[in-house]
Amino acid sequence: MMRRLKVGSCLLVVCALACAVGGCAPAGSLVGKRLDDGPLPGEECVLISTDGAWSWFAGPRAITVGGDVGRTYVGWVTSNGDIRVGAFEHATGSVESTTLRDSFQKDDHANPTLLLGDDGRLMVFYTGHRSRWAIYRQMLRAHDLEAWTRERAAGSFTSDVRGYTYPSPVRLPSRGDSVVVFWRGPGYHAAFAASGDDRTWTPQRVVLQGEERQRYFRIAQDDEGTVHIAFNDGHPSRFPENGLSYVRLRGNVFERADGAPVGDLETLPLDTELADRVYDGTGPSGRSWLWDIAVDGLGYPVIVYATFPSVEDHRYHYARWNGDAWETHEVTAAGSRFPTVKKGYNQFEPYYSGGICLDHDDPSVVYLSRPVAGVFEIERWTTHDGGATWETLAVTAGSQKNNVRPVVPRNASEGGPHVIWMHGEYEDYIDFGTDLRAR
Repeated sequence: MMRRLKVGSCLLVVCALACAVGGCAPAGSLVGKRLDDGPLPGEECVLISTDGAWSWFAGPRAITVGGDVGRTYVGWVTSNGDIRVGAFEHATGSVESTTLRDSFQKDDHANPTLLLGDDGRLMVFYTGHRSRWAIYRQMLRAHDLEAWTRERAAGSFTSDVRGYTYPSPVRLPSRGDSVVVFWRGPGYHAAFAASGDDRTWTPQRVVLQGEERQRYFRIAQDDEGTVHIAFNDGHPSRFPENGLSYVRLRGNVFERADGAPVGDLETLPLDTELADRVYDGTGPSGRSWLWDIAVDGLGYPVIVYATFPSVEDHRYHYARWNGDAWETHEVTAAGSRFPTVKKGYNQFEPYYSGGICLDHDDPSVVYLSRPVAGVFEIERWTTHDGGATWETLAVTAGSQKNNVRPVVPRNASEGGPHVIWMHGEYEDYIDFGTDLRAR
């Protein structure tokens, strides 16, 4: 099923629904309105989808293709569990989208993740929250949202109730440009499977073992094909001293940031005690939760995460390997949780911050969500000294509803929207009424 949205004039097959959900901005204010021109209320920003959400561990969730193609692909899950992929056309400001699976899972953990091949064909992975299968589909023709392969499985069926969650695909030049998908797999272990032909897959290999509710991890890949992995001990609600670690896969060898080897692909799983300890989870800053990892122009990893001196006091942090050691700075206070709670209900996820992400083209830039005048707004923060000091720019202001979980599309420097986020009402990961907005 295809849908087309003309952003500038809010033309949609179901235009009335679009305006009811997110509000239509005045013509001309959406496309071409630069961040430097000043903030906009979330309700007046570019409308990517009238119904969409995502978790923050699976990625990439958006990819930009520049040049003659000039489009940004975005993946999301709807409030009734549809798996959707859209394409924002840079030249016209229109959005074309398609449903890859109806009613897959009503859960924001089910958001699809994207991998674009050199041939212009997009691969889309989705697992649901603790799925029995890891599923993917691939475009049949370059940049054609209308034709896809049938659903295929990247991992074998599992009867483990913990299943597959958070698929994160990359291509590894060191392994013949194979597609490798990392996920939190059975046993809550961080694992991966690989394919050299986009059809047949190796058995799952566990990278990081751990106790129940582990591992929460994010990955990034640099221009050399090295895979950088940041990971928590577990869920902050279950680990009062929830720390944060780092390791990278260069070729077949796992290394610390200083290049010291800690294992290889033949001796998995890794001994996580040998990984870099970026944050130990103790002290007045309290437990942590990872948000993003990227690689700077020197090839050094950069990590952003939240800490929780209390459940009502969230703080964003910026950690960077400087060539000799991990250097960490607090970015800003992040307020409290953003989900709303019905009267008489307890807060299910008190550690859900508004969110912080890195610009993977330039990790000196972060986008974050924090409360301003009682509403979560999106801001761009830039550092020129490794996180010691920051310049800030408001992306949204004066919004009526929360703006949370920002994402910078990979290759965003090629044009198109530079930041996309969730906007609207959110109670928990199975009960949300958010749309997707962009600047």
